[in-house]
Amino acid sequence: MPDTQGGNPPPLAKKALLASLGTLVALLITWSGVEDWRFFEDSEPQGRQTFTTTTAFTAPHFTDTPGTTTAVTTTTSATPTTSAQSPTTSRPTTTTAQAEGDEVAGSAGPTRYHLADLDYVAVEIEGRSGRCTGGCTSFKGGSTKIGPTAYPQSFITRMDGNGNRSTSTWNALRSCDSFEAHLGLTNDSGSTSATFTVSKDGGAAEVLATVATGDVAPIAISMSGVNRFVLAAHVSGDKTDRAVAVWGEAVLTCAPGSLS
Repeated sequence: MPDTQGGNPPPLAKKALLASLGTLVALLITWSGVEDWRFFEDSEPQGRQTFTTTTAFTAPHFTDTPGTTTAVTTTTSATPTTSAQSPTTSRPTTTTAQAEGDEVAGSAGPTRYHLADLDYVAVEIEGRSGRCTGGCTSFKGGSTKIGPTAYPQSFITRMDGNGNRSTSTWNALRSCDSFEAHLGLTNDSGSTSATFTVSKDGGAAEVLATVATGDVAPIAISMSGVNRFVLAAHVSGDKTDRAVAVWGEAVLTCAPGSLS
């Protein structure tokens, strides 16, 4: 018969109490273990590291033998493992591409030579061979005007008013590509016109332009393969006491250093 006078609780009450306590302890331990796992699962992996946590808990259960209460313990462990693999990296490579049309560093382009800075081979006014060849003082480089425009680096040649040619001979040495100039007469020349020609390597004279006083004629011709050439100008209009031909800003474009 159960003790109802305030002594020890009956065996069934003890059994129920112990079962409740065991369940509570198991739940608390289980909750702690899950949180430990969640903490490591949510952590950022750092390199090649392995995280391991082990939670052990003991849950009591009971045998139901009349007149006795026996607690039996069971140990359970959970070992979650997370492995993070380091990302694979490769060393970047750099490639330099040369754009089409780019010049190689250090390469030299063509050189522009002003006739005013070069030495001629010979100068002559036809009909004055005894007094002029090799030293006509009126053949020189300098600055002058054709009309309102100044040409600082020009080659200037005096002409006889009777139509004789004034010539100057130059080397190109098969190294030049082109010749260009502005042709005309000085502003103090008489009212007339002049014809300008060129002959290459002893060939026939080619007319470049015929220009009246005050006018200008820009020209550009090929000099490819030419070794030596002759420039000439003569009065082709009315006779005049004074006529000076101007090869304004006359330039040879040649290989670098070829005429230096």
